[in-house]
Amino acid sequence: MSPPDGSIRGTRPVKKWLSNIFQGTPKRSKANLTTVQAKFADFLDILDNNNRVLKIIGDMEEKAQGEYLFDINYIRSSLVEIRQGVREIVEGMISLGGEAYTGLRERYKKIDGEISRVLPESRPVEKDEFTIPFGEVGCGRAWSVGSKCAQLGEMKSQLGLPTPDGFAISAWAYKHFVDASDLQTRVSQCIDSVDFKRVGDLQRVSEEIRTMVLSSPVPEDLAEEIRGRYTELKERAPSAGVALRSSAIGEDTLFSFAGQYESFLNVGPDDLIDRYRDVLVSKFTPQAIYYYLSHSLSEADLAMAVGCVTMVDATSSGVIYTRDPILPGDDSLVIYSIFGLGKYLVDGTLMPDVYRVSRGELRVEEAEIQKKPVKLVTSE
Repeated sequence: MSPPDGSIRGTRPVKKWLSNIFQGTPKRSKANLTTVQAKFADFLDILDNNNRVLKIIGDMEEKAQGEYLFDINYIRSSLVEIRQGVREIVEGMISLGGEAYTGLRERYKKIDGEISRVLPESRPVEKDEFTIPFGEVGCGRAWSVGSKCAQLGEMKSQLGLPTPDGFAISAWAYKHFVDASDLQTRVSQCIDSVDFKRVGDLQRVSEEIRTMVLSSPVPEDLAEEIRGRYTELKERAPSAGVALRSSAIGEDTLFSFAGQYESFLNVGPDDLIDRYRDVLVSKFTPQAIYYYLSHSLSEADLAMAVGCVTMVDATSSGVIYTRDPILPGDDSLVIYSIFGLGKYLVDGTLMPDVYRVSRGELRVEEAEIQKKPVKLVTSE
């Protein structure tokens, strides 16, 4: 039903917005008419973009009901169109409505960051600092520092949880390294030539790319910034060693990339830059190439950010799955643990102890203890 005044329910905010758009212009002038026509055309563009975005979202919701087959490429291409449409809506609202609507840009960026945490897709690497301390990083910056660093930063800067200190070497830094040696075109040509179902082909392409990357120098401005940030970190934690860990865009999201990339422990200042480049090189092992190609991911979309993290002299370490990846319907946590540092767990050196814990009561329901003849510890 319409309100007593005869207006259409829900149109008052729109009328107010339109009034703000057109107020203040001189009446009965040719210039005024031209202004109104231009603004009305912009308004129609907003409506067109809105309808286009809603149509794509509706199509995705329909496919999500389970009656249609689709793949990750459908999701990624749909997301690209939605992003473009929403960006144009936001800019159109700001153009017509003025400064009062500029907050929409920040809101869009926040939502976009949340999507990027769980779904790697085609998007250009955006300009950022080469290095960012964890205290300045949150989950909304996963597009720049990768999910692994972003979540460490979120725990440290937003939640105040005990977290190893450190800094992220951004995806923008990776792009700077790649651009400085004109690597991307050559890498893409190699990747495009590979048949990822043939082991020999994977090994050949991997060796070609790794040789190219290892022979490319880290640009001096990037190397100096990494060294400077390392020096600051050591001043805050002089007794702690540091590890360099992969934090690629898309890693630890919808796709885990578990065990695909390298980590280096107890890295000293003399080896810092070489180990940084070695982490970048680990993006191109035969296993890593097979993983992202078999999941319909583009290598060019998976820029390699890196975390430089103070090491913890762990009594024990491990991995917790808040849902059993094999039995997700089972209401249990699954914990895999070993004594000492976690490297021997993730690289398969040791069989870990396995604990199944009820989520509700946090009671150990099942424990599988393994022999652990060795233990990895930090150096004295």
